[in-house]
Amino acid sequence: MSTATQNQNMQHTEDPSGRLSTASCDDGGEVRPFTSDPSLPGLSFGRVLVSEFAKLRAMRSTLWLSITTVVLTGLMVTMMLYSFAWMLSEQSDFIDTMGRDAAATELLNQNLLSGMFFAFILIGCIGVLSVTSEFGSGSIRSTMAAVPRRLTLVAAKAAALSLFAAALGLVLILGITLAASLFAARHDLSVDFGDVQVWQMLGANLLMIVAVALMGLGLGLILRSSAGAIVVLAVLLFVAPMAMDIITTFVEDNPAIDLIRNWQFGSLLDAARDFGEMSMMGDSVGRLEAGVGVAGWLVVSLGLGGLLFRRRDV
Repeated sequence: MSTATQNQNMQHTEDPSGRLSTASCDDGGEVRPFTSDPSLPGLSFGRVLVSEFAKLRAMRSTLWLSITTVVLTGLMVTMMLYSFAWMLSEQSDFIDTMGRDAAATELLNQNLLSGMFFAFILIGCIGVLSVTSEFGSGSIRSTMAAVPRRLTLVAAKAAALSLFAAALGLVLILGITLAASLFAARHDLSVDFGDVQVWQMLGANLLMIVAVALMGLGLGLILRSSAGAIVVLAVLLFVAPMAMDIITTFVEDNPAIDLIRNWQFGSLLDAARDFGEMSMMGDSVGRLEAGVGVAGWLVVSLGLGGLLFRRRDV
């Protein structure tokens, strides 16, 4: 192309102010303005959700944390079943005291409570890494370029994480229920699946698994650090409840300490899913109140995380 032709094309692609315009030029030298194609699909929440779910599944940490969760849960349930076998052999009147149906339900309840001990922190780590991994690698900039609406992105991440945590939790709960049912059958017991309380127990455990994952997501949004968010989550789940139990042994009948002990996140999780007669929660809050308390923790965590994510630069 000659220099004169190039100058002519530049005249067509510059506006009077001297800036390049978005118009394009065909071979005939005529300006063809850019127009969007209305038939193309826009950026919808469903598409963002599919993208976030795909990213979550593609993370190697998600795979290894999920495998570790299943293995450790299986080990915890095995230990609990051995403990129950010893108790049934040493305390032959245990079943007669509680009743056969109540004993089978208690067996399932205790296995769910103990089996999820390590599952909570590992699933919470998946929630943390679902957002902090992008900050650590810098891929959050590409994500924000594709999805500039930040609250939509947070909602999609929360929805994708909830679906994944629910699926993993369902696998764990079904496995624990199957193991407990087989063990009960060997001792002439049977879990009554026609009992509404049994299904409430299973549903409460599933909801608490999703809640822990979302708490991890909220902490990740707030701290933007994998290590920091995981440490805080571990404190909420394990360290704080144990510390408060130790404090209450030295300071009794203190309303302030009892309030903190009962309404901390880890205690609320256990209270919301404990349906047994051998409850270790003492004078804790009821299951419905505990569920509301967990929801309050999530509102604060995700609300603050979403607000900071919207205001801070990536």
